[in-house]
Amino acid sequence: MIVFSYALDILFSAFFLLALRSKVTNVMNFRYEIISYGVVYNPLVVNVAACFVLISEALLVLCFATGLMLEWGIALAILLLGFFTILYWRKRRLTGAKGCHCFGHNSWLNRMPVYRNGTIVILLAVRLILLPHRPPELWITMLVLVAVVILSYGLQGKSAFSRTRASSLGIAEAVRRKTGKIHTYIAVLGHQTDVTAGMDNLLSAVSTDTKQHHDMAVILDAPDWFIAMKRQKWNNVLVLSAESILPQGSDYPFILVCKRSHSKRIVYSMVTEIDGFAEWWEMKNDKSSEMA
Repeated sequence: MIVFSYALDILFSAFFLLALRSKVTNVMNFRYEIISYGVVYNPLVVNVAACFVLISEALLVLCFATGLMLEWGIALAILLLGFFTILYWRKRRLTGAKGCHCFGHNSWLNRMPVYRNGTIVILLAVRLILLPHRPPELWITMLVLVAVVILSYGLQGKSAFSRTRASSLGIAEAVRRKTGKIHTYIAVLGHQTDVTAGMDNLLSAVSTDTKQHHDMAVILDAPDWFIAMKRQKWNNVLVLSAESILPQGSDYPFILVCKRSHSKRIVYSMVTEIDGFAEWWEMKNDKSSEMA
């Protein structure tokens, strides 16, 4: 039974380590994901919520890896997973969105979050009730930490995130060469179904807003008739065909947000939470209208 206890603790620690890594490497996307749940919109509250989740996941990684304060760690893990499941179920009812981005872009763990979290909660309960505690020996803890790091990369699976992120600068450079300018926002939509209602409203609002200049480009991987139709509707947005820009093997949809630009280098952050970005944009423009 003690071996099974170690196996579950390694699994839980690797699970939360992978979730933590995916959020820390793209905090901007994590903030948009929090907004997409439709509960908090205030930037300060969103930042506090993001910090709370990141700190909680870091504590859970250490808790399960070391075996210290295990009962409290299991209770915190069950509360976090239960709260997220409720928020996800609410979001799915309101928007119809499927899956999440808790484990980075295109990870297999993002599928069926309710069943995933339910399985983890059941295993946590088994670990708490039925299995013995681990002896707090340093060498065992070090071996567990090594196993946790290895397993966290294994759980990520064959994700295309690194391939897509590596190609984001290539996409931005291709747009700059084609247009002769740097765009602050580049929406990369892989097919017609990626143009969600929120994204369509955002781009339509940008096209009708004559008071502000929005540096936005859209790359569409869609039929010519669809691209022509959207060019007419989004007449204040640069709409490009994906045929000559998008590299092979890229995954969509995502939005590239320019964080800073230099004469020889462009730095973009990748946002995969499209609905959260659309809600943030609408909120930002509402505040601008009120100030005007």
